[in-house]
Amino acid sequence: MARFNPRKYDPKTDSTPEVADLANGVVILRGQGLCACGCGKAPQTAKSRFAQGHDARLRGRLMRAHVTGTPVTIAMKNGGDEPHVEKTTTAIEVAEQESSPEHWTAFLERARERWEQKAVNKAKTGQLKVGDVVPVKVGRWSYDGRITEMTEDEVTVEYATKSGEVKDVTLALGELKDSLRQKAEAGSAA
Repeated sequence: MARFNPRKYDPKTDSTPEVADLANGVVILRGQGLCACGCGKAPQTAKSRFAQGHDARLRGRLMRAHVTGTPVTIAMKNGGDEPHVEKTTTAIEVAEQESSPEHWTAFLERARERWEQKAVNKAKTGQLKVGDVVPVKVGRWSYDGRITEMTEDEVTVEYATKSGEVKDVTLALGELKDSLRQKAEAGSAA
């Protein structure tokens, strides 16, 4: 399996192909008799929610969506009906519904922290690039976003709100680097 690179992440590769164009971000198809990972197959038994090993597949999809700040859309298909969007949310919210909070959500947070640390290290050495995942603070909320544009003194970061709405914010490059350094210093002091 190839290493995950947030700069080259395409949410459509983690979406159920049948419904990938229903919304921006990762789209997962669910319904009665379908595997909860979104593959579109049926679990082996009527009591199972996942085909064998597909819980790990969903957890990987959610990890990639969380690290990149990509919204997750749940699409439902009942019987012969056309699939429809049920809700758009964050990867963390889907993980909380799938397992106990200390299980999947902790996994997603550890993955995000690892990628944040990589962004901090890149900021220290001046190696930030378009496509890098960075934490941003907008108002009182913190989000994980992806750098979409860079100039010598400004950075535009795209992020998804908790409701799944995709927005962007422009920051001074120095301000972003300072916030990453402060985050690194706070982490090393703990």
